[in-house]
Amino acid sequence: MNRLDIAKKVRRKILTHIKNNPGRHFSEILRRLKLSSGRLTYHILKLEEAEKIFAKYDGYWKRFYPISAVNDVIPKSLTPKQAEILRIITKHPGSTYMKIVDRCGKTRQAIYYHMKKLAETGMIRIDCVKGKHFFYLGKAGEGSNGK
Repeated sequence: MNRLDIAKKVRRKILTHIKNNPGRHFSEILRRLKLSSGRLTYHILKLEEAEKIFAKYDGYWKRFYPISAVNDVIPKSLTPKQAEILRIITKHPGSTYMKIVDRCGKTRQAIYYHMKKLAETGMIRIDCVKGKHFFYLGKAGEGSNGK
């Protein structure tokens, strides 16, 4: 097998992975496909040039998608901690801030940061009653003060 055939095989492998796992970031693709960083960088660049994939920044991460998803609405990806907070609120609607902090096992400041981001995207709703905050799934501002 010559170099060109090997390169095509590697690109096909990367493209298949991105089609099956849209929104993966570089480090995750690198880990899953067990390629060197330089090799993955080169082939991703070639796939982008060939308009087989495109990249979109999601905060810190550059995520890769198949070109077929170019017109799709790409949801904002959640961090593992944000996903955990959403699971807690789903299981325990109306949880208070301190109950969520206790269940997550992280600092109050870290949980506050993630909850603020979730509220900004409208994934959680915050109701304030007599100075106490209660958290629910849904849009901020619907039946609450949104703070």
